[in-house]
Amino acid sequence: MELYSFFTIAKTDNKNELQLALDELKEICVFCELVEKNGHYSIIGQIYGDDTNVGDLDLLVILGGIEHVWFDATCPSINNLNK
Repeated sequence: MELYSFFTIAKTDNKNELQLALDELKEICVFCELVEKNGHYSIIGQIYGDDTNVGDLDLLVILGGIEHVWFDATCPSINNLNK
């Protein structure tokens, strides 16, 4: 198990999509929250997940269509930033 920190890319038009994802994430995450700043919404959070080269698989499924960034505790370089 690996501790992953993640956040979604802040956008103005995806609050409903993010709320649905947040509801799923709350069941499996250590911490997650929907944040808003100047009308832009993002989910930030942490999850213990499987150590794979693509991050946590549950996180990938839940945030599948939502642009997001993650990094793990033992290798703090930002992953999948170019997606």
